[in-house]
Amino acid sequence: MKKVILGVILLSFMLHASAQKYGGGLQAGVVYSWLKTDSNKGSAESGRLNFTYGAFLDVNLTENFTFTTGLNMNYLGGSILYKDSIKLNWDERTYEVKKTPEVTYNVQYLEIPISFKGKTQEIGYITYFGRLGASPMIALKSRANVDGEVMDNGVLLTEDEKSDLNIKENINLFNIGWHVGGGIEYSLGGSTSLIAEILFSQNFISMTKDNVTKDTSKDVNVTNGMMVLKAGIKF
Repeated sequence: MKKVILGVILLSFMLHASAQKYGGGLQAGVVYSWLKTDSNKGSAESGRLNFTYGAFLDVNLTENFTFTTGLNMNYLGGSILYKDSIKLNWDERTYEVKKTPEVTYNVQYLEIPISFKGKTQEIGYITYFGRLGASPMIALKSRANVDGEVMDNGVLLTEDEKSDLNIKENINLFNIGWHVGGGIEYSLGGSTSLIAEILFSQNFISMTKDNVTKDTSKDVNVTNGMMVLKAGIKF
């Protein structure tokens, strides 16, 4: 990941030196994420506060219009209280989680945002911008904690055995959503500026799979949303 970030920065420097059509930089910040479900078999509980970091590349299409992409590492999650027993897979086995279990999901995503950004002229060192686009993501790590009775061949699992579970089999590898946001750039002179930005994002595709409840053959769809506050530097 570090090599990818350094590559994006180096590329932005090279392109900017040859023509002022390109720019790039680094950003990091905090993200509050939550889960929701459209099923009566589960309800959203608590969200999760975590962090995000990454690199971005701007392509200036016009003086006030920019195409933006990059790479972000997002740590997302939240809790779902299921209203019936469900099935979860870990250690290459399927377990039945009984008695209205609450499952806390923690998923690390690599995001490749694609957006269009409109910006104002510089006003007293400050440029204002708004952004709208799509957020394709790939799940890299998927962990969970289970609050509920889990049986293994008639034996009740301990609390330690139900925490930090590798539930990769229960998480969709790919996801995509939309995002909208805005912020400011504060010029430090030349092409360098500081950036502050706030973004809202919501996924289209269910984060989970194969979590069927006891009395139905259908999965409980769980989608992820997030609010991001981040700062960075643009070269």
